[in-house]
Amino acid sequence: MSHFLKYIVIWLGSLMKKPLLALRRNSVSATSRVRLNSFYRGCKIGKWCFIGRYGIFNNVHIGNYTCIAPSCQIGGEEHSYWAASTSPQLSDECISGRITYIGHDVWIAANCIIRQGVTIGNGAVVGANSFVNKDIPPYAIVFGSPAKIYKYRFDEDTIKRLNDSHYWDFAPKEAKVILGKIKVQQSEA
Repeated sequence: MSHFLKYIVIWLGSLMKKPLLALRRNSVSATSRVRLNSFYRGCKIGKWCFIGRYGIFNNVHIGNYTCIAPSCQIGGEEHSYWAASTSPQLSDECISGRITYIGHDVWIAANCIIRQGVTIGNGAVVGANSFVNKDIPPYAIVFGSPAKIYKYRFDEDTIKRLNDSHYWDFAPKEAKVILGKIKVQQSEA
């Protein structure tokens, strides 16, 4: 019974945040937990996600079961250093509005910066303090500045079975059953 009450409290808290988040053209699933002391604009946040405090998110589409640690900056305007002025007030060449895609079941550790327009594949892991300026393939582990692939979490066959299962489309109880049937083989580094 206490698990059920905890779920109801979380759901009600998320529901109360929705009007505030909608003011900046955001769409957030009621099952996700997002911190309001972050800035969200033009974001779509999937089901069963967790987003930590002090983040800045501009035009980000986030899949289901994704977790983002505190103090991450994703998307955002890029100033025109090549033009006569870097100010958006004086230059029409600043770049903004590109959508950044974060896949399903992604883990982004604290203090990461991810450029606008980047795609991070399903199941990827981004190490703390990383700067991501290029697309990240599914199930890759990346870190650094700029972020580089360290290794893949699983072998190719396991990655294919995980992607083909679409476990992220199911509620946690059913997703756990699906994942339990997939034999995971770690990638060789």
